Amino acid sequence: DISASWTAVHDVNAPRGLISAIESGGVGDIWVGAGFRIHRLRGNNWQSWDLPYSVTAIHESDGIVWIGTRGGGLYRWQSQRTSGRVGGWQSGPVTAMTVTPRGELMLMSGTEVWMMDSTATVSHVLTTDRWTHVNATLCLPDGSVWLATDTGVHRISPSAVDGTRRVTLSLGAGSMLNGSVARSLALDLYGKLWIGCDIGVFWINPDTYRLVEFSVPE
Repeated sequence: DISASWTAVHDVNAPRGLISAIESGGVGDIWVGAGFRIHRLRGNNWQSWDLPYSVTAIHESDGIVWIGTRGGGLYRWQSQRTSGRVGGWQSGPVTAMTVTPRGELMLMSGTEVWMMDSTATVSHVLTTDRWTHVNATLCLPDGSVWLATDTGVHRISPSAVDGTRRVTLSLGAGSMLNGSVARSLALDLYGKLWIGCDIGVFWINPDTYRLVEFSVPE
């Protein structure tokens, strides 16, 4: 019975409704974004804090929780409370975040990509017309950043000698994805980059960029 492997969380204080983001913290915490609230599970206890905007993405690093929101940009949680917005760019929503091998936080906001270093200094990376919305992002060990967007999957190159980053690969209308909306990304132990999109599941070899549809034999 496959249902025996699933356990619903029925705790009184557990998150309810649409769960938009989940992050595992460095001390065993689980952070959950649901609507306008950020929740933390520590041990067997849930706590929650209100935000003025709905949560879209969460990242925890060195005891600080960075919270991307739909209308208010980036927030920081520390010492049992959420602080004010982290400024530095003009765009409002932060829909996805990832961390580079150098520890920089890369932020996706509409058609723009931003970077925040360890001093919380925000810098602009690029603006593009290849997508309008980023659903998920993943940084690979080589420093390249992959984006699941409303127009497919795109790759941002690692920092070049001159420090610039560029979109160097787009799996959109001309690929097996047929320009479908890409929702999620994951890297497995064999080096395959998995892509979940509106028309199914695919994987790509990052060394050859060969896109393969995943199907289960009948």
